[in-house]
Amino acid sequence: MNGRACLVQDAALLEHASVQGKRPLIAIGVEIDECFLHCAKAIKRSKLWEPRERTEHATLLSFGRMLLDQTQLTDRTVQELDTYLEEEYKHHLY
Repeated sequence: MNGRACLVQDAALLEHASVQGKRPLIAIGVEIDECFLHCAKAIKRSKLWEPRERTEHATLLSFGRMLLDQTQLTDRTVQELDTYLEEEYKHHLY
């Protein structure tokens, strides 16, 4: 996909994007110049529909763990980040 994107803070546009009474704080405006579909063989090779090829949810790292690993934060623990993110999901996401 090729094009341009910008951050949008226009109150009227954000109000129009409200869902379940929650208005986003910011949005991303996207203008697409061209878009390409992925090769059908790549989708078939991914084995997306084969259950035995899927990763078990319990073996995945938490988002807090991934953030800590990627950002090298030293003032937060994985548990603190996971708890913070869960609260944010409950109270600030659509």
